[in-house]
Amino acid sequence: MNILMLARSLNRGGAERQLVNLATGLATRGHEVSVALFYEGGELERGLGGSGVSMIHLNKHGRYDFVSLAIRLRSLCRKLGPDILHTWMVDPNVAGSLLKSVLPVRSLVWDVRASNMDTAAYGWFPRLMFLASSRLVCAADVIVTNSEAGSRFHAARGYPTTKMRTISNGIDTSVFQPGDTATLRESWGAARDDLLVGLIARLDPMKDHPTFIRAAAIAARQQARFRFVLVGDGPEDYRAELAALAEKEGVTSQLLWAGTHDNMPAVHSALDISCSASAWGEGFSNSLAESMACGVPCVATDVGDARRMIEDCGWIVPPGEPSALAHALLEASGVGDQARKTMGARAMARIRDNFSVEAMLDSYEAAYADALSKRSPGH
Repeated sequence: MNILMLARSLNRGGAERQLVNLATGLATRGHEVSVALFYEGGELERGLGGSGVSMIHLNKHGRYDFVSLAIRLRSLCRKLGPDILHTWMVDPNVAGSLLKSVLPVRSLVWDVRASNMDTAAYGWFPRLMFLASSRLVCAADVIVTNSEAGSRFHAARGYPTTKMRTISNGIDTSVFQPGDTATLRESWGAARDDLLVGLIARLDPMKDHPTFIRAAAIAARQQARFRFVLVGDGPEDYRAELAALAEKEGVTSQLLWAGTHDNMPAVHSALDISCSASAWGEGFSNSLAESMACGVPCVATDVGDARRMIEDCGWIVPPGEPSALAHALLEASGVGDQARKTMGARAMARIRDNFSVEAMLDSYEAAYADALSKRSPGH
């Protein structure tokens, strides 16, 4: 198949890593794959280098640059002649639907990554685009969600269930596996006997860092071995708010701001406990799945597919409740090192057996075939 993927950028993020994994995996299987980006310069662009995947920058000039974008995209589709236009997330989904009638492509596949999004936490333009996507969804031949929670959420908002397919993220267990734990811990100032808890997430309201910080403060008052690390970056003003909250809660000395990191298997492996505190919007959490693949037990809020992913390999708590999250962290610390290692081994097996890259590739190939069957060859 000839597949053109359309995305905003390849900035660092879970959905973007999955796009790279899918594109390179499909190319390895003999498909002709191209990735077109609204904006260039994303850190993950280098993941496509040498993979056989063509990368095209559409050079979009801000959010209102739609007409020239449409002209460039139409020209690209005429040149490539793709069977499938596979759009990733809200803005590209909307663009693909609006332009479908003038693009020489056989089928349109949407990719939806969120579950119960709270659009009120963002500006007017993201809210407008989400509303537009709800109106334009019928243009898609197949709609892929990466979580069962996301499928239920969008079905309740009128997305046609007959077109929807749930395809869980695929985790490359040849990359994400237990590794060196000492080097990074030492660079972070964590002692061998410290219990290192990590929240790996961009600084975004949906990730609910305030609940994590408040839970960390509660847990640290009862267990002196706890140390906490925040891996990820975001707007400086939001980071300053979170730092002020940590100071107010009295947990600053036990909390490390690690920023972004290139060697994510090492980050996961350095942790004793991986945490997700998301309040909404999470579909399939890459950070949880990657931690599990590295043998790390998880504590997560019951958002998206976290419960389905973790099962008996960690703890699930309600979102937005610092005391419940702190209780789970204390329970995880109380089971002992050996019990956590045993739980981590189960987590590794669960990812390997249920959420592999090969299974994801198989499912996408089937979704593309389904999309093509809905369209006449001469369309």
